[in-house]
Amino acid sequence: MKPQSDPQFASVDDLRQTLSDLLLSGPANSHDSIFSHLPPPHLLPPEPLSSSVYHSQSELIRRLSSLRRR
Repeated sequence: MKPQSDPQFASVDDLRQTLSDLLLSGPANSHDSIFSHLPPPHLLPPEPLSSSVYHSQSELIRRLSSLRRR
């Protein structure tokens, strides 16, 4: 569903009321209809940890482990 034109709101209260009316009177997936004009998010695969991060995390684990043994 494509909007016919960009709505103009006289005030923030007008915007709030319109959004409230849409959410209360719309179907269960009102949020989907509000944001349906947006493109899907571009999800990037997680990047592997760099060796420096791995090293610092390993060092932290070793220190915590040695503290628990005391």
